[in-house]
Amino acid sequence: MNTPKSTAAFLSQYLHALGILQKVYRLKHDYSDALPHIYSSILIDPESRYIVHGFGVSSNSRSLAKLKSLSEAVERISLIHQKKNNKNILKSFNISDNITSSISAEKILFMPGGSSIPPHPGIGMGFGMNHTGTILRGIYELIERDACITTYLLKVPLPHINIKSILRTRPQFDKIVKRLEEKNIQIHVLDATHDLGIPIFITILVDNNSNKPTITAGSKAGFPIFESILNSIEEAIMVYSSFDEASKKNSLRSEHAHIQTSFQRSQFWSNQRRTSDLSFWLQNSKKKSIQKNKSLSEKKQITQVIDLLKQKKMTINYIDITPPYIKSIGFMVYKVVIPQLQEFYFDEMNKKISSSRIQSVSTFFGINTKYIVNQIPHPFV
Repeated sequence: MNTPKSTAAFLSQYLHALGILQKVYRLKHDYSDALPHIYSSILIDPESRYIVHGFGVSSNSRSLAKLKSLSEAVERISLIHQKKNNKNILKSFNISDNITSSISAEKILFMPGGSSIPPHPGIGMGFGMNHTGTILRGIYELIERDACITTYLLKVPLPHINIKSILRTRPQFDKIVKRLEEKNIQIHVLDATHDLGIPIFITILVDNNSNKPTITAGSKAGFPIFESILNSIEEAIMVYSSFDEASKKNSLRSEHAHIQTSFQRSQFWSNQRRTSDLSFWLQNSKKKSIQKNKSLSEKKQITQVIDLLKQKKMTINYIDITPPYIKSIGFMVYKVVIPQLQEFYFDEMNKKISSSRIQSVSTFFGINTKYIVNQIPHPFV
């Protein structure tokens, strides 16, 4: 039986033997003892020599954190167009209606040296050893980012989750949260579940110490609910740690109109004055209790998700972009596309706001039809 430890070890050895894996290392942090485990993996594309980074976090297992970082790095390296394969047209599979079509590689893949980069190249990716789970991970990420962007742009007053009852069942998380509080770092967990009916949670960390990242955010969508909540907390801590490490090498601040990368976005939100720009979330007094739900198999989850999206007239497409050297060892990489969702974006100058999607979400939350879209750059990376 494959375990995170054995899979991470196998994948590391295999990629290292191919000369693709450059480094796997653990990020250090000083606010929650040794937990959670946070790893970064650095891969280099064998053809273009383009370098990609992947990050992974886990409070339960060092091996799982390492595997997650390798998985994310493999997803990103799979997005690099392989000229020698001569695949300028890719097959797109619509799992909502069982239809196959064609799509230009330029709309999905990153072309090193090209004139453009897809607007959200790393979003909606799935890596795994089974078809259903790989697609599901991509779907959840797209839905999660759709909720983050739409609720932020609309300044939806999301309710705060009471996480005390959840933490009592997870001692390692309880320890992490208490340590954050001791370090004067506030933690806010918000319920961002919107019109699609799939559980979505956002965790905001507010660091009140000087010379540290001020606001960092993590998010997670999917079942089971408790796991998504805890994973969003882990994600926020990982973003905090990775930016804290990167900012030691680059102290420049980013201006509003010049944000093009995730690092610049993190820089923008490192200003202490930015907390007021999130007052609609941080100061919202609404509270919500969450009940633990039953665990569902991946097959039941994807069936439920497809049904929910069909009700909203949304289509789920996936493109197999697995490099041959990854496919040969039994892994797969999919890029999932749901055209009707709000696109996630890093670049403030080239963002695309879906007015129809914004309208649907505003209607769900009962926001006045004359809504005003938030002009402050979002905090999600």
